[in-house]
Amino acid sequence: MLIGLIGQWGHVFAAIAFGLLTLWSTRLWLKTKTSLPLSIASALTVLWALCFAMAGPNALASWMAESLRDLGWVGYMISLWRSATKQRGSNGAVKLLYGVLVCVIVGRVGVDVMPIALAGSPRMIEAAFYAAIILRMISSVGALLLVHNLYTAATSQTRTAIRWPMIALTVMWVYDLNLDTITYLSHNVPLILVAMRGVIIALLAPLFALGIARFGQTEVKLSRSVTFQSLSLVGVGLYLILMVGGSALLQLAGEDYVRAFQVSFVFLSALAALIILPNQKIRAWMRVMLAKHLFQHRYDYRAEWLRFTNTLSRADETAAALNARAIKAVADITESSAGLLIGSDGAGGLTLQARWNWPDIDVPLRAAGSET
Repeated sequence: MLIGLIGQWGHVFAAIAFGLLTLWSTRLWLKTKTSLPLSIASALTVLWALCFAMAGPNALASWMAESLRDLGWVGYMISLWRSATKQRGSNGAVKLLYGVLVCVIVGRVGVDVMPIALAGSPRMIEAAFYAAIILRMISSVGALLLVHNLYTAATSQTRTAIRWPMIALTVMWVYDLNLDTITYLSHNVPLILVAMRGVIIALLAPLFALGIARFGQTEVKLSRSVTFQSLSLVGVGLYLILMVGGSALLQLAGEDYVRAFQVSFVFLSALAALIILPNQKIRAWMRVMLAKHLFQHRYDYRAEWLRFTNTLSRADETAAALNARAIKAVADITESSAGLLIGSDGAGGLTLQARWNWPDIDVPLRAAGSET
């Protein structure tokens, strides 16, 4: 009874939260014409939450509304990708991945309605149910890979702007992946996780709100993203191995241990996403470790050189002075957020020549003398 109330009112809370987000983003779209995909995705999330609250988790309307919700958020990601690649042209492989993901989600809708035609065959209805679960797992994995691709392909400035929406999408699909994986492995729907999903989704609305503001022109790095994409695929594979193997082993100890393991795994997965993704130091450390131990070369030198020369040669109205651009060009290689340029003063000493994103440091006019 308590779990049912949590599930119902948690999804009502989610509908309210995303309803407010829909109103806000729609109002912004009417002014700037920039947030329509977010408004559509948010509105479809409201529809899904209301269907769940009124009809329950096992209703056909709830399952179909969940597919529409996922299509809405994939469309939101496509809009971000198109805005990021409109100057350079998008990657054909990424386009294909988005197309396959959309087809899988649409296929889920077809599988969801199959039980209506199979009403006289309980065995076929059960097979259709688990087929739908598998398709949901596949779509969650594909969506997570594309979230990772979109985030790593963007420049550091764009990452700052889209970081919180990407974290929200990651948490949403990680939670769904855990839920569907547990359902498939245990042949039983975990009611606690189903009930808590509304609360979790409601808490994600503020993260999407942080990404509503326009994030301007972006540049895409495609050369290294393919490599890191393969690493993310390995990570998803390791996750599935841990979940499947852990559940199978704990089945021998008893059902209570399996349930505790599954709930703990979901919690720790979401917690890891919330800790690692927004923390720049942890992500930088992970990149260094991956580059040091898994790659022959630390950088893609061709891509870094092209970016370096592009930064130095940019001389439009929005570009900084040459010295500041030189600092930024070097800082981008190590993904540093600020820098100083100290040069010779012609009298044997060093002086501050320029600064980039570092206004709060107090550097003497003459940084060093010949005696040093």
